[in-house]
Amino acid sequence: MSKTTARKKTGIVDTMKKYQFMFEELVKRDFKQRYKRSILGMAWSILSPLMTLLVMRVIFTEFLGKDIPHYTIYLFSGNIVMSYFRESTRNGMRSLTSNAKIFTKINVPKYLFLLSKNVSALVNFGLTLIVYFAFCGIDHIRFTPKMFLLVYPSICLLITCIGIGAILSAMYVFFEDTSYLYDVVLTLLNYMSAIFYSVDSLSKNLQTAFLFNPVYVYIKYFRVIVIDGIIPSPAYHLLCLFFPVFYLSIGMMSNETAIKCEHVSIRYITGDFKSIGLKEYVIRRLTGNYHVKEFWADKDVTFTLNKGDMLGIIGSNGAGKSTLLKAVTGIMVPTGGKITVHGNIAALLELGSGFDGDMTVRENTYLRGALLGYTRKFLDEKYDEIIRFAELEDFQDYMFKQLSSGMKSRLAFSIACLVHPDILILDEVLSVGDGAFRKKSGAKMQEIIHGGVTAILVSHVMPQVRELCTKILWLDHGKQICFTDDVQHTCDAYEEFLARGKKAKVPRKQEQIDAYAEAYQKRLADQEAKKEKEKETGMYQTV
Repeated sequence: MSKTTARKKTGIVDTMKKYQFMFEELVKRDFKQRYKRSILGMAWSILSPLMTLLVMRVIFTEFLGKDIPHYTIYLFSGNIVMSYFRESTRNGMRSLTSNAKIFTKINVPKYLFLLSKNVSALVNFGLTLIVYFAFCGIDHIRFTPKMFLLVYPSICLLITCIGIGAILSAMYVFFEDTSYLYDVVLTLLNYMSAIFYSVDSLSKNLQTAFLFNPVYVYIKYFRVIVIDGIIPSPAYHLLCLFFPVFYLSIGMMSNETAIKCEHVSIRYITGDFKSIGLKEYVIRRLTGNYHVKEFWADKDVTFTLNKGDMLGIIGSNGAGKSTLLKAVTGIMVPTGGKITVHGNIAALLELGSGFDGDMTVRENTYLRGALLGYTRKFLDEKYDEIIRFAELEDFQDYMFKQLSSGMKSRLAFSIACLVHPDILILDEVLSVGDGAFRKKSGAKMQEIIHGGVTAILVSHVMPQVRELCTKILWLDHGKQICFTDDVQHTCDAYEEFLARGKKAKVPRKQEQIDAYAEAYQKRLADQEAKKEKEKETGMYQTV
């Protein structure tokens, strides 16, 4: 399977099949968080809209509901649609930021987090619908086959909320005040969706204006079917379909060579947008006082790995190593250049990503495994092995947040080391836990690496790089110093470069790298000679 910066798009159906287990675990997680793991929490999620309905019924019946037949169901129709719209879009808005620790370290489709939030809200919508139809029976509204048509506006509403949630989630990443501004929008929608009043007394122009509000359109569909017993016109059905198409279109805007990275550059934009809100952004744009800066994390990086190669990436902090790994795994898209990847990738960029502190060790094992692409059947077979390797047999039902940092690292590594990928990405993860576990984890990782996979290792530990790697890439402040299969020679030059400290000049030519390597070998020989001389002197003095 081949991946490039212009990656081949996979159909949503194929993607859902591939990530079905992960999606189920995300929905299960959201479901448990919503209902606080209790029947009482589930009951309250149903009682809450009923309490709102009761309050609205008492307040508005006398003033606005006298001339509206079945006013309770009229209110309930508006309240149930508005409640779902509010919950679904608000959760969708936070779907990216609340899961940032996962998808910034693991390459999974980001829209799955948005979909899981919407499905979680849809479950609550379905439970409330049961109560809704019970109220219809109490209000002497008979169930008719026409009511099955309510599936149509429900699906349109779901897709509309997904589209709006996608738009809001993108805005919320950059502007934190999007949440407060959207609360204002929701308040306005609550009053402009005719939830507790009728628009029949308004002028034709105003009635037409209401049709631009998707919430009102779907509320009206419910009322026409349930209360009036009439099927809306074909034009109204097209109007219902327009909103999901419109918002979703805006919101959702392999080989012997294992990895080929061609002139890749990655740019970050920093500046005012990180600390200002949407309102301040607009004001500064209009006044010409908006400033941003460009920071190139990687600049014109080129290398090729064949199957079975082990690449070590070296460089000081800030050299662009981790950013490059994210581009290779597909988490980030390069600003320029092209990356071609043949094979399945397993990336261990951060062992702690993908865990939820309020879930048990057992539940987190399945969630983390799903995020890494495992199936439920595979995890059922390997679960006991994972727990034994992590040495957590007595802590399976403990909340993850109750574990020590060492225990968390052991569990993360234990799950990750079951990976059998074509390409393995390692970012400073070969040393976790205590000394005994580090030895065990190191042996396990070498077993995986020596199994013939293509691997990339980022490490500041030179003995690891010297021992494991067959090729080496040296980066400095985003620029490529060299890429070669002469690992020992390059490590010598790099260690000499580090030993000279701030006075050292970054090598730009092969001759300079050779000079650093020769200096390292000479310094090493001098140190050995000095040790031998001290040893001889010590022996002489002893005699």
